[in-house]
Amino acid sequence: GASKLGDIGLSRIAKCAPRLEVLDISGAIDIHDVGLREVALHCVHLRYLDLSGCSSLTGPGLAAIGERCNQLKHVSLRGCSRAVNGWALAALSKGSGEAIEYLDMSHCQLLSDHDLMTVGKDCTSL
Repeated sequence: GASKLGDIGLSRIAKCAPRLEVLDISGAIDIHDVGLREVALHCVHLRYLDLSGCSSLTGPGLAAIGERCNQLKHVSLRGCSRAVNGWALAALSKGSGEAIEYLDMSHCQLLSDHDLMTVGKDCTSL
């Protein structure tokens, strides 16, 4: 699994696979925003992203994904409670919103009703 993957390894994957469409790094607790920003920078063709349980992520990495990876159809953020906050979620939904068909934000306690309304407005294919 991805549980032992860190930022350096993720950065190498991102740089070597710019056409990457599917990335499942669920359970990778050593992935931080710096690694996720490398994915956003190099892997703009992502369609499927599973970050479930990546508990070290905070908002900037997710925001970078939203700003650069606008073809995302499936996004799982289950248990990424530090990363899924209002402004990061807004960046994700504004950048990828029209493409997203599946979005799992379960166990993300920092969300407000306003945040969910923004997702509902921007993510028209959910």
